[in-house]
Amino acid sequence: PLAPMARSQRLIADPALGGCRARAEEPALAAAPGVAAEAPEDLGFHVLLPEGEGGSQEAEEAARLSSVPSLRLVAVGPFGNATHPTTRLVLRWMATASGREAVKGSAVCDYGCGSGVLAIAAALRGAARCVGIDNDIAALAAARANAEANGAALEVHLPPAEVLDRDLDFYTRFGDWRARAEGWQPLPAAAAGFDVLLCNIVVGPLCNVAPTVAELCRPRGRVALSGFRGDHMRRQVEAAYGPFFELEEAGAEDGWQMLLGRWRPRAE
Repeated sequence: PLAPMARSQRLIADPALGGCRARAEEPALAAAPGVAAEAPEDLGFHVLLPEGEGGSQEAEEAARLSSVPSLRLVAVGPFGNATHPTTRLVLRWMATASGREAVKGSAVCDYGCGSGVLAIAAALRGAARCVGIDNDIAALAAARANAEANGAALEVHLPPAEVLDRDLDFYTRFGDWRARAEGWQPLPAAAAGFDVLLCNIVVGPLCNVAPTVAELCRPRGRVALSGFRGDHMRRQVEAAYGPFFELEEAGAEDGWQMLLGRWRPRAE
């Protein structure tokens, strides 16, 4: 098993205000240089990292000689180099038969997308439409650059306007999104409606965005939730998403967990 080294976390989105995520430095893992610390067959991709972030000629050559496709990150951004257990849990699920079936031909949203690695993986797995959402402008820029590097069609947006309007952390860092979002736009209301939502963000923001995620999900849609560890955090996630989704445990690594949810019909 791969044990991440302890790193400090820096909160950049107040869980009480609906922001996308709290950031954490990616843990250093015992991995071959330049590639995520897992057999590519299990993740479904060789995840190739940029120079300065662990990229290496050895990893490039291994990917070139492999029958497993590559997913290239040219910009890691604030979060998302595919070495964290939570990211791998979601990638691993998408590599299963049920995950492939859920994603292929579907509209997929990566809520709290960071580098866009999960959304890009979904696009490369045949999703009909992929959208990445984050409240960090650097993450949006990284996700767009990575999508272009992989030839993946990816729409990139800030969270919905009603979420941004109460996100004081975004306002503190960037100002009013209507004037200071550097051209990035919130997800339009007409763009909502996803078959699959991937949410790999820290537990506070993950729980707080549950109503938003539920609103974005189509009837009979699915959600993959990660970014939490231990029974206490899992119960928080279950309490937040249980009213909207029928949840089941879907994997764990080094104490980090993942839940899958199916849309729960609403009471009239």
